[in-house]
Amino acid sequence: MLNARIATEHWHVTYFEWTADVEVGHAQIDEEHKRMFALAEAVVEPLFFSADQQPKEAPLQALIDFTRVHFAHEEELMRASAYPEAESHARYHASLVKELETYCARVRGRSNTNPAGLVAYLWNWLVVHIHSADRELGEWLASH
Repeated sequence: MLNARIATEHWHVTYFEWTADVEVGHAQIDEEHKRMFALAEAVVEPLFFSADQQPKEAPLQALIDFTRVHFAHEEELMRASAYPEAESHARYHASLVKELETYCARVRGRSNTNPAGLVAYLWNWLVVHIHSADRELGEWLASH
């Protein structure tokens, strides 16, 4: 997943690059996940390539806003297909949004933030969650 590209004058590290091994097999969910990867990349980029190396509120808020849309879509698919893990998956979604909102509030208030913790959190959420819970959902949707 970690991919380094050579730019013309410096190294550019991409933390959240979409690859086929992250696909869950549902076209719309995969497209939404791809967008979330791009939004997460926009969140972490200032941590490494700006003078103050601090997260910015606007990219975080964009990620939160789209995450809400994506989660609502996934939860509707779960309800419509009678997905047996729908309730626990939705609770996990709510906890993810709450954690992102808490972090965004700290950024907004210019509180001390932990940029490395943010990168790890986003990585765990996007990659690990997609590889496990969302992949199971994709398999369920394909068979129902």
